[in-house]
Formats: sequence, C-alpha cells, structure tokens
Amino acid sequence: MIKKLLFNKNLKIGSIYLIANVINKAIAFITIPIFTRLLSTGEYGIVSTYTSYVLILQYLMGFSSEYTIRNAYVDYKNEIDEYMASLYLLSFICSSIISAVIFVLNTTTLHITTALICICCLLQSFMTHINNVMIEKLMMSKEYVRRSLLMAMPNVLSVILGITFIIIMKNDKALGRIFGYVSAISAFGLYNLLNCFRHFKGKVKFEYWKYILKISPPMIFHGLSIVLLSQLDRIMITSLRNASETGIYSLIYSMSLVALALTNAINGVWIPWFTEMYENKRYKEINERAFLLLNFLAVLTLIIMFVAPEVIKFITPQEYWSGISMVPPLTLAAFITYAYTYYVGLELYEKRTKTISILTTIAALVNAGTNLLLIPKYGALAAAYTTLFSYIVLFFLHGAVSLRLNKNLFGIRIMLVPIIIAVSATILFYIAINLSLVRWIISITVFAFFAYNFLKKNYA
Repeated sequence: MIKKLLFNKNLKIGSIYLIANVINKAIAFITIPIFTRLLSTGEYGIVSTYTSYVLILQYLMGFSSEYTIRNAYVDYKNEIDEYMASLYLLSFICSSIISAVIFVLNTTTLHITTALICICCLLQSFMTHINNVMIEKLMMSKEYVRRSLLMAMPNVLSVILGITFIIIMKNDKALGRIFGYVSAISAFGLYNLLNCFRHFKGKVKFEYWKYILKISPPMIFHGLSIVLLSQLDRIMITSLRNASETGIYSLIYSMSLVALALTNAINGVWIPWFTEMYENKRYKEINERAFLLLNFLAVLTLIIMFVAPEVIKFITPQEYWSGISMVPPLTLAAFITYAYTYYVGLELYEKRTKTISILTTIAALVNAGTNLLLIPKYGALAAAYTTLFSYIVLFFLHGAVSLRLNKNLFGIRIMLVPIIIAVSATILFYIAINLSLVRWIISITVFAFFAYNFLKKNYA
C-alpha cells in the first residue's frame, strides 16, 4: 500500500500543487503584520485599492483568453505553440487599446489616481493575464513543477521587492509597495512572453483570433461577477453597518477559504485528466473520481468547521470571536464553490462561455439584492448566509445546464452524499458550538474513517 501511495503520479502532482498553493496562502497571512507596520493606514488603503483595480482589470486584458487554453488543447493540440503566440499577440493588441482608453480617461476626466500608478496598474494587469495564460498552458501540458513555481514565485518576489522599495522610497511607501508588485509580476510575464516567441517558428493565424474571440469575451463578465461575489459583501457591510463588522467578516471569510488551497491543487490535476477522459467518453471513471473527491472535500469541510472556533480563539483577540457563528455558512459556501466547478468544467469544454457568464452574473445580482435586504438588520452574519445562498443558486443553475449538456455526468447520485455530509456538519456545528472536545473527537474520527477507507480501496 505505502509503495503504491508514494509512487502514485497524480498524488505527487497534487502534492506539488498543494505546496505551491499553501505557499501563496501563507504569504498572504504572514505578510499582513509586516506591511501593516511598514505602511500607514492611508498608504495601506492606497495599496489595497490598487490591488482591487488590478483584480478587475486582469479580466479585461486579453479578453480573458486564458479560458480558451483548455479548448485549444482539444482543437489545436498539435499547434499549441502557434496558438499561444497568436493569443499573446492578440492580448497585446487588446490590452494596448484598453490601456490607452483607461489612461486617457483617468488623466483627463476621472482622475482616480496618479498617472504613474495608473501605468503600473495597467502593466501589472496585462502581465498578470500573461502569467495566467501560461499557468493554464502548463496545467494542460502537465508541466506541474513549472506551473507550481509560476504560481508561487511571483508572490514571493513581490514581497522581497516590496519591502526593499518601501525602505528605499521613504517618502512614498505606497508607491514602493506597488513597485514591488508590478516589478515581480512583470519580470515573470516578460519571461513568459519572450520564451513563447523564442520557440515559435510558424506564423500568426487569424483563425486562432477568431476562435479566441468566439469563446473568451463572455468570460470577462464571469470573472467580474466572481470578483463581485467575493468582494461585494465587505463593501456593503462597511456602508450599511460598520468597518468593524467588515474586519470580522473578512477574517472568517479568509479562514473558510483554507480548503481552496487544496481544491486548487486538485483542479490542477483534475482539469487535464477530465479533458482527456471526456474526449474518450469515459464517463463512469469521471463520475467515480468526482464522487471520491467531493466526499473528501466534504469531510475536509466538516473538519475545518469543527476546529475553526479554537483556531480563531488562538490566533485572534477576543473582539473577533463573535465571528465564530459565521464559520458554517462561509465554509459550506466554499464547498459549494468547489462542487459547481465540475459543471463549469463541462460547460467550458462545450464552449458554453456565454452561459457561464450569464449564470455568474445572476448569482452576483442575487447576492447584491439579498445583501441590501438583510445586512442593515442582521449585519455580517446575514452577509455570510447571503453568500451561501448565492453560491447555492449558482450550483443549481450550473447543474441544470450541465445535465442538459450530458446526462451521464455529475448526476444527483454523485452530489447527494457529499452535500449531506457538508450540510450535516453545519447543523452539528451549531449543536456542539460550545462542546469543543466533542467537535474535535468527531473531526478526528471522521478523518480517520475516511482516510482508512480511501487507502484500503485505492492502495490495498
């Protein structure tokens, strides 16, 4: 059993992806106390606003063409280098036009920020898009070590350069932090561009541009709606209640996303494997693997819920402890987020990007409407449940579309047991909220039972 476990290729790939994701998440947490001490609250606010703009603009740059890479590996598998070069050239043209418009509007009419910060924001957004395209390409080509490095190293370098520039630029520390971001991201983006064109020996084909522009534009709205789903709660809590509740909500929300480090690692292996299996109509194997992974994530959801109260009390002062009641809905929302990605993967394969965009927009509107209705009276706890409700809506909408595309995949039998586990964990949490020993015993027992059965079934 141990030998099979150690030499399982997918397990090794997933472990490497997991390490890269954990590094990224760890950097985010570790550097918070560093930069909050190096920067004033005003400077920190400037940097936070800047990163929000980058997050939004990266979906506009290149028309979100990174979402076409999965399909290109099916339709242009033997021409992927030519496809990548054409994609990058199209991205450069689109980004140049968008950047020129935004820069002119900012300097003549909007005056949102200084010209220098605007240039940095546009450049970083473009280079982030370039890196995201390469991350998708490396995933589909199964170059897992390079992909993991590209996921982790820009963030590591941005911290080092950020601290360096802050120390050097004492009179404008916010700009120093921004220079750290843009320098690190641009270094890797420029390398990816040059490396792509260095291996390119063909010519740009307009056929590829037509292919990209048919699939990718709707994904811009999908990306922007995802940003709204993850960020709108905090904005509305601050405006409708107070910033203190936003701080508590943000902390609990961040903790609920711990499982995403693992789900991102799983997806790095799952997506190319699913593409290959789906091409060959091996639906039974896809369902079996999906059922196993969903059960594993459901168990992980239970464990995160049950141990979270003690973790929160250990790492935060007492004023944050009131957020413990928000753990179940936000953790369950994270599980639902992972579950509906199976449907989205099928829709992407079938090039239903317009459908994906429409459904995500609907969920974002549902989130905004329920927030407006409930947050003024019930505060951050209401935001936690509106987030969960929005993702449940998204899950069922995608599920309905997926079943119409292929009735043989991801049926109710695949989803029912994991969802029952996750929902039962939510109910049990509130019953045992003050019984820490009971929660920890249940967590350890459930994990041991699942791990034993998994190893026995797959590696005996």
